[in-house]
Amino acid sequence: CSGLISYNPSVCNGRGTCVSFNTCQCNEFWTGSVCQTSACFGKAANDPTVCSGGGVCLLNGVCSCSSGYVGNQCQFPVCFGELTV
Repeated sequence: CSGLISYNPSVCNGRGTCVSFNTCQCNEFWTGSVCQTSACFGKAANDPTVCSGGGVCLLNGVCSCSSGYVGNQCQFPVCFGELTV
């Protein structure tokens, strides 16, 4: 994969398995052609809709919510200390 022997510990950035020629199968919480991007709830960390657009994706697949959002995917807005759902 990407010039590395399939059993090299650095293949797929150490976050996946080389399953065929230049094809990585990424471990949980990772995505990308060589498992280079963290993921939360099936979305890449650099996707603007990750964590419902209300937070950032951490390396362990957990969303860290911005101020004003709560929930495991930052899906609930908070207004004046109250949930708005």
